[in-house]
Amino acid sequence: MTTDLSATSINKYWQERWRAGNTKFHQSDYNVPMVECFSLLDLKQGDEVFVPLCGKSSDILWLVEQGYRVLGNELSSIAAKAFFVENDLPFTKILDEYFTVYQGDSVTILQGNYFDLQEHYLCSVSGVYDRAALVALPSEEREKYIQHQLSFLPKSAKIFLLNIEYLPEELNGPPYCVPEAEVTQKYSKRFNNISIIKEYDGKLLNPHLNAKSLNPNGLSFLKEKVFLIK
Repeated sequence: MTTDLSATSINKYWQERWRAGNTKFHQSDYNVPMVECFSLLDLKQGDEVFVPLCGKSSDILWLVEQGYRVLGNELSSIAAKAFFVENDLPFTKILDEYFTVYQGDSVTILQGNYFDLQEHYLCSVSGVYDRAALVALPSEEREKYIQHQLSFLPKSAKIFLLNIEYLPEELNGPPYCVPEAEVTQKYSKRFNNISIIKEYDGKLLNPHLNAKSLNPNGLSFLKEKVFLIK
């Protein structure tokens, strides 16, 4: 069985994981599907990419290297500050009504609650990179997450989304199993072009997940699919 997190406890859960340094979900290497497939989102250099629940992801550095500006949102102040400090990047810190804003040259991280995001924060966003946000949420929270994002995302913005699929009885989430059908059903309320462009063997990309399987023989399967949503 996966771990159920209520709306009242999910923020506390992630804050505690960062405080305890329990962050095996953090990848020091660039995400392989992103490197191989992100260009298919067909953004221009200088476009702004929104990275929800970004942590201190090194993927942000890759996006900047490709010429994009990055706007992240992260609940944990530990993670937001660590991104700049660990990568030796200068930044300023400003408090506004809802967020602590960590501002660098090409990267801005809005540190605070995702559900406080409003349209004026994301009015310049052209694309979304969602590697670890949707899959970090239990099923009852994913609908709220998507609906809130669609309430503030510019109409022309496109989404690069990675899901994870496995037998739920074999792994305690997060990351949670988010079936292909759920992605299609939830995003089709707004988008008419939802395509899977590549599928990966998640056990190769995420050996730490296979290692913590409740099945003594390891996960029966772990699929990671790349969605382009336009």
